[in-house]
Amino acid sequence: MKLLQLSLLIVVTVFILGCSALEDDKKGQEALSKIPVKLGEKFNQEFAKKHGNVETLEGTNGSIWIAYYKDENFTIITDKKTNIIHQVCVGRGTSEQGTALYCKKDY
Repeated sequence: MKLLQLSLLIVVTVFILGCSALEDDKKGQEALSKIPVKLGEKFNQEFAKKHGNVETLEGTNGSIWIAYYKDENFTIITDKKTNIIHQVCVGRGTSEQGTALYCKKDY
């Protein structure tokens, strides 16, 4: 009887955790869809003014710029030669850095 109760408790716990993870994923995908940036969009002064304060993040180098927009809570990766935005992530960080779970990218 105790084995049956333990098994039932495990099944219920796994179900609840699974539902919670699905809800978190839904919220993350929803947040990503609300970021007002399109892949392929060009970064320019108008973009900078529109989205507010920016912080350059670690990982920026001679070919890419990783920028976090605190006011709107998103990060972009931009090609420095073309100024094209190639990745947009929810929060501070990128998928390459392992700090962002919800990103869209065109590469």
